[in-house]
Amino acid sequence: MNQDRNDYDSPWKEALEKFLRPFLALCFPAVEAQIDWLRDVVFLDKELQALQPDTEAGRQFVDKLVRVFLRDGGEAWILVHVEVQSQPDPGLAERMYHYHYRLKQVHRHPVVSLAVLADGDPLVRSGSFEEGLLGTRNRFEFPTCKLLDFSEEQLTGTANPIAPVIRAHLVALRWRRDSPHRCQGKLELLRHLNRDDYDRDTLYQLLRLMDWLLPLSPPQEHSFRQELLKLQPEKIMPFVTSFERFARQEGHQAGRTEGRLEGRMEGRQEGRQEGLHAGQMEALKEAIRDVLSTRFDQVPHELAVRLESCTDLDQLRRWLRQAVAAPNLATASQHLD
Repeated sequence: MNQDRNDYDSPWKEALEKFLRPFLALCFPAVEAQIDWLRDVVFLDKELQALQPDTEAGRQFVDKLVRVFLRDGGEAWILVHVEVQSQPDPGLAERMYHYHYRLKQVHRHPVVSLAVLADGDPLVRSGSFEEGLLGTRNRFEFPTCKLLDFSEEQLTGTANPIAPVIRAHLVALRWRRDSPHRCQGKLELLRHLNRDDYDRDTLYQLLRLMDWLLPLSPPQEHSFRQELLKLQPEKIMPFVTSFERFARQEGHQAGRTEGRLEGRMEGRQEGRQEGLHAGQMEALKEAIRDVLSTRFDQVPHELAVRLESCTDLDQLRRWLRQAVAAPNLATASQHLD
């Protein structure tokens, strides 16, 4: 089981905000069926943050509080908790109880508490908290969804957009970022996404979330990019963001290094900004050269000269998209002119 420290919480926060209804439909269908989806859904982040103690900063879990209206006309606040740590948290049930109690106490609204158990231990099934003393007893129960319980058939046999997010999470749990199995799992997810009938915006969001949940080591990232370019251009076009993300990471790192050196020498903010700009440009140029050499086995001299002389970041980003999408080298050369 993979024990790498992954950034699970950030992509899950975004997934819940963008795909709340599909998430509930797949993980808590009885709850989804009772909500009036024709009325506004409001995320109550400030109300929830006010209840979270500072001691929980940096913990790997996701809490989202959502106000919805029910089909019977009533209003409910739904507290969705995603436990995204690779190791289960024995204090989960008690924390869920305290959040539930505090929300009702402070805001005076009915609260539905739901927990997604996204850890890698199949034996952990915490769905209740109980305390008692001298005959006084208090028991709190809440619905849970264990991601490990989903079968491959369940996740591949549905067009629900939260299914590939769960698949990506499970791949990340199983394989380390330097494993070729993770790289192959990420490629298979991409192929499956392109087979499903998602609209362009949904596909783009899912690709971003998958890329976020499944970071790769530099060698595996390089292998992934090479395999990605073997797919049909129209299929990989939405994933060009992966190249741009890679270029931005390299550019920011190069820019920070170069900017610090130049800034120290000249003692000016301009040095740091110029260093960052230069690093981003060089990273984008390297990405374009990599795409052309991988897809067409060469970078013509004329293109290399024009590429080297370009100093416009927006132009370089457009060229990267053209290098990925062009069906042949002649078309790529024309577009890069």
